[in-house]
Amino acid sequence: MKALSGFCLVGLVVGSQVFGANQDWPQWRGPSKDSMVALDQSIQWDRLSDAKVTWETKVGIGYSSLSVVGGLAYTMGHDGEGNETVYCLNAGTGKEEWKFTYPAKLLPSMHVGGPNATPTVVDGAVYTLSKDGQAFCLDASTGETRWSANIETLLGIKTPTWGYAGSPLIFGDHVIFGAGRMVALSRKTGKQAWISGSTYHPGYATPVLFENGSDPILSAFDGKGLSLIHARSGEEIARHPFKTQYDMTATDPIVLNGGKHIFISAISQGEMLSFDGTNLESKWKEKTMRNSMNVCAVRDGHLFGIDGKHKSSRSRFTCVRLIDGEEVWSKENFGYGTLISVGDTLVVLSETGDLVAVAISTSGYKELGRKKVLDSICWTPPSIAGNRLYVRNDMGRALSIELP
Repeated sequence: MKALSGFCLVGLVVGSQVFGANQDWPQWRGPSKDSMVALDQSIQWDRLSDAKVTWETKVGIGYSSLSVVGGLAYTMGHDGEGNETVYCLNAGTGKEEWKFTYPAKLLPSMHVGGPNATPTVVDGAVYTLSKDGQAFCLDASTGETRWSANIETLLGIKTPTWGYAGSPLIFGDHVIFGAGRMVALSRKTGKQAWISGSTYHPGYATPVLFENGSDPILSAFDGKGLSLIHARSGEEIARHPFKTQYDMTATDPIVLNGGKHIFISAISQGEMLSFDGTNLESKWKEKTMRNSMNVCAVRDGHLFGIDGKHKSSRSRFTCVRLIDGEEVWSKENFGYGTLISVGDTLVVLSETGDLVAVAISTSGYKELGRKKVLDSICWTPPSIAGNRLYVRNDMGRALSIELP
């Protein structure tokens, strides 16, 4: 293990597109694609048990989170028979505004199946990716199809074991999809702009964009390692191998310090890499933060997240140092869950449906509030817009929760 001396980790992902108002959650992991939002109003987390469910609806089997833009909420689900649906709901009432249904595979394997990816909503368009690799661009107001593409055919790969999972990523005039290989399509027409050269074992993470000087770079985590790819051309810049059980890499890379350092993690271990503009080098490897499917939060030189496997009550809520991966504190037997960062609070949806507020602190675990909101299995992170949280479970129960 190599400690990172003189290392200042500041700044996360550089966004490539302006998404809506600050009250929106327009894509996977939120407006800045880092699962973080600042608070513009007071929320009484110690009264979380008083939070009110304002509506509930069914959105089909799956794990797609809810994107919220301009008072509308978008998500996806499968009917369990042979069709997948993109839903547009009134974010205030839960009323269905429109839906778009198409034939798609369920692909259950060690889970109930259904779509993994989250809709990306920008400039009046909704971009989606089905479990079996069908990409759509829909009108955000009407659900009308603008174009479609078969990502599996374009990438030239077989369907991953647990289906396609990376959510659409917007970069300028292009929308980018990936699973072991990357392809950029025109946002307006769906026409291919570029495709990356090398094909790797598919993973389940969404690529993360950052800037290295004037170069926009995609950080793409697949089943065998991390690739850095030029976002304008698809050219691979650097590659680092990574081994994990079942080749299941399902957490997005965490890009830090303007891309000079990148944290990657799976159920085997976490690893910090450095990037000098040309090469990737391992700085430390530890088993103190092993993320299964949810990305950590970053604050004040520390990682906060769930260390351990899904479907395990032994998974821990843990804080580790970015500089060397050393554990600072842990809450043993917390259980698996997903999280977002809201101001100075981590909002966790546990695998069993508990909503938990935890203070962001390096001094120890401090639970601020808790409320049971869902049953079944919850692997989908919450979304937040204003004082409303939006959550769902794998069987398609979707809730809007008004925070106190």
